[in-house]
This record gives sequence, structure tokens and C-alpha cells, in this order.
Amino acid sequence: MDFVSLSCPSCGGKLQITSDIERFACSYCGIEHIVRRGGGIITLAPVVEGLKKVQTGVDKTASELAIQRLTREISELERYYSQLYDKRVKEQTVFFLFRDNNELDRLDKEIAANQQKAKQIKVEIQKHKKIIES
Repeated sequence: MDFVSLSCPSCGGKLQITSDIERFACSYCGIEHIVRRGGGIITLAPVVEGLKKVQTGVDKTASELAIQRLTREISELERYYSQLYDKRVKEQTVFFLFRDNNELDRLDKEIAANQQKAKQIKVEIQKHKKIIES
């Protein structure tokens, strides 16, 4: 059996591989490698690199889906905000007539929470856009 001596690209450990090996783990660092042969040259590529490329594609797809979901959430929040605002305007009229501000306070808090959630979603959308752009 013919052996080829190489150094591990991850840790520098001395390796010996046979001509029939296409994939192996370094006995020093444990990193898995793919053996690439072509034009009389043998190179090693960590399997992790391939996984990183797959992970990047998965991250981008997940971000694209998240942006669609978050955009729908913002639309729903905007509709809900509109309903809350209309109700607050009506309650404000009742407040002036009967001086009962409990409902106004509750609506103001709900409106503020709605606006805060919309801001958080917009920040999350920006994060996902950056993932897609990278």
C-alpha cells in the first residue's frame, strides 16, 4: 500500500494517507478532512468548510423566511394599533364626559407596548437582512 505524507491543515500534525482514502479524521486534532486529488496534487480540506457553506445557505434561507413572517407581524401590529387608537379616541370622549381615565391609561399602555414590539420586530428584520447580504 502506498502512503502519502501530509501535514494536517488544522493542527500541523504529520499524516500518512493511502491512495484509497477520500475522507478521514486527523489523529491529532480530530478534525475531519476530505482528500482532494487532481493533476498529481493531493490537498486536504476540512469538512467544516463545507458545513459552513451549507450553514450559511441555511441561515440565509431562514432569514428570508423570518423577514416574511416578521413583515406579516408588523402588518398585524399596525392594524391592531389602528384599532387601539380608534378606541382610545372614543374613550377620550367618554373621559371628558364622565372623568373615568382608567380605560385611557390601559389603552395608552397597550398602544405603547404595541409600538415597542413593532420597533423590536423592525430591528430583527434588519438583522436578518444583514445575514442575507453577507
